[in-house]
Amino acid sequence: MITKETTARRLRTIRRGLEKGKLDALLVIDRANTYYVSGFECSNSIIVITATGAWFLTDFRYMEKAGRDLGGRFEIRAMTQGGIGEIKDLLKGLRVRKVGFEGSIPFAQFRQLEKAAGTGKLVEASAILGQSRAVKDDAEIQLVAENQRMNERLLRAALERVELGDSEIDVRRGIRAEMLALGVEEAFDSIIATGANSSLPHAVPSRRKIARNGFLLFDMGVKRHHYHSDMTRTYCVAGDRVHSKLREVYDVVLEAQLRAMAKVKAGAACRVVDAAARDFISSCGYGENFGHGLGHGVGLEIHEGPRLNPRSEELLEEGMVITIEPGIYLPGVGGVRIEDLLVVTRNGYRNLTAMPKRWKTLKL
Repeated sequence: MITKETTARRLRTIRRGLEKGKLDALLVIDRANTYYVSGFECSNSIIVITATGAWFLTDFRYMEKAGRDLGGRFEIRAMTQGGIGEIKDLLKGLRVRKVGFEGSIPFAQFRQLEKAAGTGKLVEASAILGQSRAVKDDAEIQLVAENQRMNERLLRAALERVELGDSEIDVRRGIRAEMLALGVEEAFDSIIATGANSSLPHAVPSRRKIARNGFLLFDMGVKRHHYHSDMTRTYCVAGDRVHSKLREVYDVVLEAQLRAMAKVKAGAACRVVDAAARDFISSCGYGENFGHGLGHGVGLEIHEGPRLNPRSEELLEEGMVITIEPGIYLPGVGGVRIEDLLVVTRNGYRNLTAMPKRWKTLKL
């Protein structure tokens, strides 16, 4: 639960962002952002924040509960038909000239907001909330850590159940059933990939059956109390004809991950952390087989800031929760990805992932 104190602290941070950006107001529409600011879960709300006030607009379905839960934190107002009319009236009354908005909103909604702003100018201001959300407080980190522990419990259970001849879909079905029994959600569609399918970074589970001599990759996460976890582990299914490249690429990926993690600390450039893994993989001859970013932030969304890739201009900050997930993908053979979830600290990191990642052969 987001407390009144947390809301007040986040509003202060947002207002510093308004002052820095010379904005008169900020419109918050994205569902994850409205929850982050208010702690109120609903499917239709808009928050307007100025230097001295905060308004929570929602429809009839949520008015009573919003008034009860948010009274004293926000001025609650009813809205209809997307709230454009109400925003127009509110902004007009506030006489604002520069209004920040989230760049992720649909273009059609942006055009409506342009009309609602009247003579006011809309300014893209995603960074205000993006930067605030990227640095987690202790309560957020605790939630992510708990979810990761649950995630590992689910993977261990899946490894105990899996058998030769099970399909990728069968394995995912078992994971989903276990999540349902635990009362948690899938953070994203779990990736279960076996054999040559593991060379597809975002493989969709199919009817392909688990067989000997190939990889079995699990990329999965738990969502609970709005927060996510994320982890990838790759195993080799034992057999007498294991491809000679499998152990080699596994060891390269693991070493690349360890080299990148050694660069993680507050103040480190995200692209430098990415380069530690990418340069090593390239030096081993697999540069063209690692085509995605090294990692991303995890929190209210499974993919959020910061982004760790060669183009990133971001710096790591204490309290950020990030993934480090290098991979090598060999078409027709298989792929390896190893992903851990880290909390950035002043001089390094705390690894929230305890699941072993040494080369492991599954004897099914």
